[in-house]
Amino acid sequence: MARTKSQPQKRKKLTVEGMRKAVQMGNKRQYMIPKAPFARVVKDVLREEENKLFPGKAQVQYRVTKGFLECLHEALELFATQYFVDLNFLTAHAHRVTLMLKDIETLRKLKAKQYPRHAM
Repeated sequence: MARTKSQPQKRKKLTVEGMRKAVQMGNKRQYMIPKAPFARVVKDVLREEENKLFPGKAQVQYRVTKGFLECLHEALELFATQYFVDLNFLTAHAHRVTLMLKDIETLRKLKAKQYPRHAM
C-alpha cells in the first residue's frame, strides 16, 4: 500500500462564536492572588506605614475603597506577571529551565539601569 502525503490542515477562520468567547474571556477578572488576603495585606501595610510616620498616635482605621483595591490589585498582578516573564527570558537565555537567584539579581541590575530613580 502506497503512502500518501497528508493534506496540510486548513486554518480555521475566526468565527463569530470564537470572537464572542474572546470578548467574554477579556471581560472576566480572575486574579492570581485572592481578593480578601490581598485586601488584608494592603490594610496591614497602611497601618504599619502610619505607625512609622506618626509614632505614639492613636491608630486611625483607614477606609479603602473597592475601586482602589481593584486598581492596586490589577497593577500588582501586571507587574508581577511581567517580572516573571522577564525572569523567564533570562533563564532561557542562560540555557536553563530553573530560575536561580542570579537571574533575579541580574534583572534587578538591568531594571536599576533602565529606571535609576525606581531601584527595586
